[in-house]
Amino acid sequence: MKSSAEIKRRNATKLTLSLFLGLSLASPLALLQPAAAQFAPNNFNLSGMLNFKNGNDCTDKGNYAQARQCFESAIKDFQSPGMEFQKAKAINGLGIALWRMGLIKQAESRFREALALTEQFKGKTCQEYAATQNNLALMLQLQGKFEESETLFRNSLALCEATGSQNKADYLTNLAGLFQDQGKFDDSEKYYKEALKYGQNDRVQEAITLNDLGTLYRDMDRYAEAEQVAMRATDILTAQYGSNHSFSAAAMANLGQIYARQGRYDQALPIMKEALTAKEASVGPDHPMVATSLVGLAEIALQQGQLDSAETLLERALSIRKDKLGVETPDTAQVLELMGQVKMRRGAKSDAQRILQKALDIRENLLGSDNALTAKTKVLLAEALTAQSSFDQAEKLLKQAIEQDSQSMGQDSARVAMDLDQLALLYKAMNRPADAKQASDRSLAIKAKLPGGARLKQRQKLTDIENLDTSLDLSQVPTSSPALTTPPTIPNTTPTTRPTVTPNAIPTTPPTTTSTAIPASTPTAIQATPSTASAAGQVKPRPVREKWALVIGISNFKDSALNLKYSAKDARDFHDYLIKRGNFKPENTKLLIDEEATRENILELLGDSWLPKVVQPDDLVVIYISSHGSPSELDVGGDNFLVVYDTKPTSLFTSGISMKHLMPTIKERLKSDRVLCVFDACHSGATNEKATIDNGGAKGLFYKNADNFDSQQLTQGTGQMVICSSAPDQVSWESKQYANGVFTRQLIDILANDNAGMTTIRKAFGRLKENVQAEVLRDRGRVQTPELKSAWNGADLNLSIATASK
Repeated sequence: MKSSAEIKRRNATKLTLSLFLGLSLASPLALLQPAAAQFAPNNFNLSGMLNFKNGNDCTDKGNYAQARQCFESAIKDFQSPGMEFQKAKAINGLGIALWRMGLIKQAESRFREALALTEQFKGKTCQEYAATQNNLALMLQLQGKFEESETLFRNSLALCEATGSQNKADYLTNLAGLFQDQGKFDDSEKYYKEALKYGQNDRVQEAITLNDLGTLYRDMDRYAEAEQVAMRATDILTAQYGSNHSFSAAAMANLGQIYARQGRYDQALPIMKEALTAKEASVGPDHPMVATSLVGLAEIALQQGQLDSAETLLERALSIRKDKLGVETPDTAQVLELMGQVKMRRGAKSDAQRILQKALDIRENLLGSDNALTAKTKVLLAEALTAQSSFDQAEKLLKQAIEQDSQSMGQDSARVAMDLDQLALLYKAMNRPADAKQASDRSLAIKAKLPGGARLKQRQKLTDIENLDTSLDLSQVPTSSPALTTPPTIPNTTPTTRPTVTPNAIPTTPPTTTSTAIPASTPTAIQATPSTASAAGQVKPRPVREKWALVIGISNFKDSALNLKYSAKDARDFHDYLIKRGNFKPENTKLLIDEEATRENILELLGDSWLPKVVQPDDLVVIYISSHGSPSELDVGGDNFLVVYDTKPTSLFTSGISMKHLMPTIKERLKSDRVLCVFDACHSGATNEKATIDNGGAKGLFYKNADNFDSQQLTQGTGQMVICSSAPDQVSWESKQYANGVFTRQLIDILANDNAGMTTIRKAFGRLKENVQAEVLRDRGRVQTPELKSAWNGADLNLSIATASK
């Protein structure tokens, strides 16, 4: 379910909008306490009225367990004949308290009971019936029962229109949220905008709908619009209540989440911390609203590798939720899942298993074994078990998750493909290659149907054939023993496509999974000629005399329509890695960012003034470029071009860098036969016919139905190795979770965590390919497959190798 502010308001109408804590702006409708004048002497019960009032007050203060007791007492007080309608209202209040405690099935049962009583004594055409029906629909939505939920929402909306209720905007917003949870974004946007029309005379209601619309645009990667409407919602609520009010704080927190989704942590963190401070001041430091902000901050800390900070925030959030919501609720299960991921990152696998098992127990007890969130927890637990070689238990959980996700998400969903990938990795670790291939083939069949997967099967067949000819004599690595260490575990702890501020949400995008220390699949290693591979073991190893690097990244182009978010930062981060961890001397590296990266400057350094004059035969040269790449269809000669700072999309030949000529230039102008080229610039897609740029997270000059440049067509000389961020018919994506491209960040993480300095490029690439595929599949439901093209002789390349000149 969409994440949103925890806003609650009351007004003088019969029904009041009560927006749920940490769940959604999807609004349960709380029935007001009946006035004493409404009761005849034979159905007046003062004790019941007081308990009902106290229940509402406790709900407002976040004391849900106490609210539950008050409503239960009110129900007992309203047992007398003639008080059935009052009893129904108390049952509705109890359902709301149970929901806030995360007891979804119990809340559903209570709402059904209240609905039956209301129908019996007030009929099916009153506003109270519509309100209770709405609440029941929300419970079904949380459990993934979307069809029944939609029917009830539409019935409530029809009743609202028939009775002239003032709550039409509420019902429309709820229906929009249902479509949002199912990924039906066009329908969702339609109903949000309709809700805005009916909320124009109510500024608070307008802010509520704007806030939810912002979450929709965020989920659609329409970040500029998401930010705009979220800021409007924040401004309205701040003007209405002040900046320290809980409503304003909740809206600010949502704006912060929009920034965080884009990796703009420098903007997200101050806003989210301000929201936390405002919540603490307005509702107290132990309110569940505060816990929601703590969890959001913990997720960012986890993404940034700040494990101590994440653990501290999660421990406080867990304490609040246990105290206010109960020990065993979906909210506490959410925190336990994150704590389990922290433990996995620390290498405390048994602790992770224990914590994740507790989270799974809670999910199964409260949500059932067939719930999407339960399936997610099973995958996380299976990874912890796999890391401890508890293979049989892990296999059982993964098979259950595959079955559940197939039912809830669809057999051809990205979520199922990810589950199958995990199962394949498990079978590899169990030395069951036939089963691993079967799971991989099933996953491949699903991915082939997803965006970017059209040619995936064909490429995989080529890879399988070519890998048969790949034989590297790793015993000739000149710097160390022949044994190569397995790349360290690089857990991927990014949140679901939607940040986990909604503890009971059912994600419509694949959930977070953590990588385990399972051997990577065989990397794609395509040799230039058969003779290259056969001669690999015959090359005499030579020490690396010196290492050189030219690193280029362009986010801000001369033509601002081409701008990217993270390419410049990708280049800076890769440059920093080379110097701090890769044993490259600062004086031997050059970094060109934005306006420095003109066509003239790049070609001069590559072919004239720098590298040709300093590079010697026994040197290693690394060239990294993060920018746009153009498809061949944009050039009359069918050439592919790298887009640099001053490139004109309409004049690629004269203003871009030809890929056909780049590799021969490097070979001819440099004396070294050891060159690694890394291109985070292999991009394709489809927008309009004018080669415009779509900045929704994808890089590349887009042309309708056009493929990007194919790295296999790059001319390669002996000793050249090329790594491209994606296949020619795919998009290379910038991350939703951090301020980098997915490919570059994963590459840096894998190389930087090689503490022993033993991981070769081929070994790292196997891990890189899997991690990039998994993250893009999870966050975008699309396929991105890095490719490695090699004409490398002798021992495999070790990028961090020490030089002979040191």
